[in-house]
Amino acid sequence: LVSGPQVVDIKTRSARIQWSTDRVSDTKVAYGTSSNNYQAAQAYQAAQVTSHSIELSNLQPGTTYYYRARWTDDDGNTGQSAELQFKTQPAPIVSDAAISNINLNSATLGFTTQAATRAKIYYGTSTAFGSLTTVNTSTDLSSYTTQLTDLADGTKYFYRINTVDSSGYEYDGSVASFTTIARPRISNLRFQTVEGEPSSTQKITWTTNVPASSEVVFGPVGLPQATVSEGGELRTEHEVTVRELLDDTTYSLIARS
Repeated sequence: LVSGPQVVDIKTRSARIQWSTDRVSDTKVAYGTSSNNYQAAQAYQAAQVTSHSIELSNLQPGTTYYYRARWTDDDGNTGQSAELQFKTQPAPIVSDAAISNINLNSATLGFTTQAATRAKIYYGTSTAFGSLTTVNTSTDLSSYTTQLTDLADGTKYFYRINTVDSSGYEYDGSVASFTTIARPRISNLRFQTVEGEPSSTQKITWTTNVPASSEVVFGPVGLPQATVSEGGELRTEHEVTVRELLDDTTYSLIARS
């Protein structure tokens, strides 16, 4: 053995071992995750060379590996190095994921990554997701925000942030959820006379699914419309009274919340 071995180009799931020999020989590396306990299959190249370079692949991120370089020349002479070790790069991480600015149709997702080149955000109304947005990231510890758009109001959404390392491997994050704000929906709209008031007075009532304002726009068909609202309090049970209606007249009315 002339020089080496040494480990170069260590990544999350691969590493390259290099060394040189004084005679041409094949290239083998025995390796495993515990000392002197190697995998049954060695990394192997049959070419007879003096400069040896071989990649170990399918490794686990953030893991210490023990290895020996081995070689056999044309005459059948074999040799091996002392046992050495290296540690693969850690898998990318995501932290501080949080949803904010939740609206009817959108929400803001903030998160922090480290050792990732991209973050892939999957989201949808079930854990099958269906929508995807991608954020390019720095491998340094960095924070990002992105908008989740085209959402339906009043709907629970699930999301997951996956990270991608420099070798293109993708890592699944945890699933979380949020619910968009529900748009007010009016139901049970009714009209009734008010006891003790002239017949030109009507009480309009309705119900909404969420607390909302109370407003009625009304007027004779084909004529300018008037607006009446009841206070600024948000409620689910609404009541607006309109007065001085014309007799024997067809009115149009819109209840708004």
